[in-house]
Amino acid sequence: MTAMHVIDSTFGRLTLVYLALIAPGCAPGELSSMSGTPGALVFEPNVDDTSTNAEMEPESDSPSVMEPDRVEYAEPEPPSVNPIAPDDEQMTSDTDGPNVEPEPQPSPVEPGADPNAVESCNFGYPTISSLTLRSAAPDRTSNTSVPEGISQIAYPEPLPDYTWQMNQQPAARLQPNYGANRLTMPGYDDEMPLFNRGADWHSERRCYELPTGARMLTQDDAYELWANLLSETLWYDVDRTPGKRSIIGLRGAFPGSFEWHGNTPNWFDDTLVLLWIDNNGIKHVREFPVNTDTGARDFGYHQSSSLKPNRYYPYTNGWHRSYNALRMELGSYPVRDDSNKNGHWDDDRNGWLNGGADDHDRLGSGHNIHMGSVDGALAEIRVNSWSAGCQVIPGSENWIEFIRNAWTDIGDRVDYYLIDARDIAPSAWQPCAQSDGSYRCPHEITEFPFRAAGNTALSTVSTHDVYNCSDANEGGKEVVYVLNIREGARLDIEISTQNEETDPDIHLLTGNDSQACLARGHRVINQRVIPGRYLLVVDTWVNGNGVALDGAYDLSVTIEP
Repeated sequence: MTAMHVIDSTFGRLTLVYLALIAPGCAPGELSSMSGTPGALVFEPNVDDTSTNAEMEPESDSPSVMEPDRVEYAEPEPPSVNPIAPDDEQMTSDTDGPNVEPEPQPSPVEPGADPNAVESCNFGYPTISSLTLRSAAPDRTSNTSVPEGISQIAYPEPLPDYTWQMNQQPAARLQPNYGANRLTMPGYDDEMPLFNRGADWHSERRCYELPTGARMLTQDDAYELWANLLSETLWYDVDRTPGKRSIIGLRGAFPGSFEWHGNTPNWFDDTLVLLWIDNNGIKHVREFPVNTDTGARDFGYHQSSSLKPNRYYPYTNGWHRSYNALRMELGSYPVRDDSNKNGHWDDDRNGWLNGGADDHDRLGSGHNIHMGSVDGALAEIRVNSWSAGCQVIPGSENWIEFIRNAWTDIGDRVDYYLIDARDIAPSAWQPCAQSDGSYRCPHEITEFPFRAAGNTALSTVSTHDVYNCSDANEGGKEVVYVLNIREGARLDIEISTQNEETDPDIHLLTGNDSQACLARGHRVINQRVIPGRYLLVVDTWVNGNGVALDGAYDLSVTIEP
């Protein structure tokens, strides 16, 4: 840390300013003076959004699955200078309220129908353009070695011009507060209005576009909707302790909508949901636009990556660079490296964008939840340098409303669950009376060792014929199982039959998609897995004569650390 004496010409006094060097993993940059602000300094990246690094070390292949190291991840020191407040008005919470984007009016249904059902929510979200993708990665030699060390993502976004202290007004929804009722806030200059679903509920109901139809829900209904979605999909229960904050990220769906839209890179087109119950027992739901992937920019070798979905991440009330934000608590964890710097998660399921090295799995760190200073409508704003993989909320008004409600006290834990919109359990919308081995109501593997007898001949499901992990003809009937893994482990899966004319094969999927196959086995799978949600599909092989060899089987699943 370097100390400099700077003359403040406005007030005619000598001020001691400490310049904190950029944290490890940040992109190279330079310090330059800000125009119109005597003596003030700001970090500016020395590359723009379209630049490339010609001398960058070439990307290398990495293993598809790896174990996180147990690394201590130290909380950074808070800024050592007293944050600067531009004026007294910014020192307190807005009394007149923020500039809130108007909420769309839903279209009613025919008279006499369900009074809470509507034809459409009329969100007016932008149409996501389709991408030119190739369906599979090019042939290449697999590299099963684990890269040495851990690559933290870059923080190349411009530092705020100043920081200021926000006094939180005493209220049950904001208690307890940090320090003397203050939060250190970033002084960015943008005029993006507060997203309507991020504001407090001023009407009794809000509209939700559910797979079962659009409905007007109360805030209590919305809280239970999200809690049920989490429980059915990842088998976690929302912590209902008064004051405890939980966050659900939904990748690939706009707020209020649960339909997968394609997840075009470089857009703020995902959803971040803040849930809590206050000391009076009132449930609160706030929904913000967010980007859960990396921006489309060359951040440097192993400097940009996306969090793996369908799992839990612990965060804490802490710091992001110079201001209070939610900080990732884990020291390392598996991520998807954006090797070709296009902001798109390239794999067989999502498709592959041409150009550059292929995306791959590796270990990463430093994926905080912070803000990006942008102006405009959701259809206009882009992520660019604001995120190398952090979960970034666009606009100062949105950030103020988010952090003032998400924050409890320095060091407090915040539970974060990131879910791919395509992998929401169907039972979240229509409960299953009992499991039947279908994709809608799969058999649940909730404890190990797991053993079950089944029969593909009795199944009514035949969805996937060929998987990306094999070219075998699996056009027969299927039986589906689901499991959630909490810690990195090795799965040992074995299937056997009593009849040589029966030929079921086993497939381990990371989602309900034939292009999401992690491993296939004729009789056995031994596969290391990371925390997440998996489908185990027993599918029937079809011989050269077109005959599906279905029948009875015995299945065994065990797990080892």
